[in-house]
Amino acid sequence: MVLHGHKFGFFNKLFKLLLILILFNILSKISIVFASNNFLGLNTRGIIIMWVELFILASFVITWLINLKIIRYYRTSIIGRPFIYILIGLTFLAASRIYILLFNLHIYELDETTLQFGWHIMYFSGMITFLISINNFDKRRYDDELQGFQKNDLLVILFLSIINILTYFFTISHNKVISNILVGSIFDKTGSVHFIAFILTGYLAFKLLKIKTTSTKDELGRLLVSFIPFFLIFLSLMTLNHFWELITESWGILGLNHDVIETVEQLFWIPGFLVTFIGLKRVHTISINSILYSETQLAIKLSEKNSRLILYILEIMSHHVGSSAMNIAIKSSEDIGVHFSDIQIADIHNLSIAVNENTKELLGEFPSNILSQAINLVSTFYSN
Repeated sequence: MVLHGHKFGFFNKLFKLLLILILFNILSKISIVFASNNFLGLNTRGIIIMWVELFILASFVITWLINLKIIRYYRTSIIGRPFIYILIGLTFLAASRIYILLFNLHIYELDETTLQFGWHIMYFSGMITFLISINNFDKRRYDDELQGFQKNDLLVILFLSIINILTYFFTISHNKVISNILVGSIFDKTGSVHFIAFILTGYLAFKLLKIKTTSTKDELGRLLVSFIPFFLIFLSLMTLNHFWELITESWGILGLNHDVIETVEQLFWIPGFLVTFIGLKRVHTISINSILYSETQLAIKLSEKNSRLILYILEIMSHHVGSSAMNIAIKSSEDIGVHFSDIQIADIHNLSIAVNENTKELLGEFPSNILSQAINLVSTFYSN
C-alpha cells in the first residue's frame, strides 16, 4: 500500500523538470541573442538590467528550493497543502519576470501596454494562489472536510497555469490587437491593473494579519505566524513596485525613460524574493526542530499478521501530518502501552485517542479530531 504523501513525488519530479526546461529555454534564448549580435544592441544600462533580472530569477530559485524542502517534509498533508500553493504562486511570479526578461532581450516585440497587461495577469494568478494558500491555513479551524492536497487542488493549479501559458502566447501573437484595444482606454489611462494589484495585495495582507492574531494555538498556525512578517515585507515591496509603475508608466508623472523605470522596479523584486527566502527558511528550521523524524523508525519490523493494518494507519496519518506520521504513530502507540509493530484491531480506539492528543499541538483541535475519527474507522473497515 502506498502512502498518500508519496504521490507528491511525481509532482516533485514534474516541477524539477519544468524548472530545468524553463532555465534551458532562457539560456538558449540568451545564446541566440549573443549569436545574432542583438546583445550588442543593448546599451550599458540595458545589459545591467538583463543581468540583474537574471539575479532576480536566481533569488527566486533558492526561494523555490527552500519551499520545496518544506513540502518534501510535510508532503501532501494538511500542513503541506498551503506550502504547495505558495510554491506555485512563487512560480507564477517568476514566470512574470521571465516574460519581462525575454522582452528586454528582444526575443519578441511587444507594445508597452501589451507587456503591462501580460505580466500583470501572471502576477494576479500568483496573488490568487497565495490567497488560496492562506485560506487553507484558516479553514483548518472549522472545516470538517478539510484534507491534504487533492485532485481539485491540482485542477485549480492546472487552470491557473493554463491561463499563464495562454497569456504568454496570446499577447505575443496578438500584440497589436491587444494594444489597439487598451491604448487610450480608461483601463490604460487610470492604471487599473495597479489598483487591482493594490486590492489583491491589501486583502492578502488583511488575511495574514487576521491569522496572525487567531492562529497561534497550534504548530501549523505558529509555522505561518513565523512566516507572516517576512511575507508582509514582500507584499509591501510589491505594493511599492506597483505604485512606482502607476506614477511613472500609467500616469507619466516623472517622465522617466523605460530603463530607469525598470531599474527601480528591480530594486523591489530582489529583496522581495530574498526576504521570502528568509521567511521560508525560518519555517523550514522550525519544522525540522519541532518534529524530529528519524529514518531508523522507518526500519521498524512489521509482522506478517498486521503489516497491512499498520500501513493503512500510516497512510491515513501521512495524509494529515506528512512525514511525521511514523513518529507520531510510534509515540501514540507507546502512550497506550503497545509497540506500534504489535498494534491490533482492538487497540485502534485507544490509539486514535492518543493520536488526537499528540496532534493537537501540530494541527489544532479540530483537524486532530478529524484525524482521530479517521483512524477509529479503521477498526470498522477491518471488521468488515
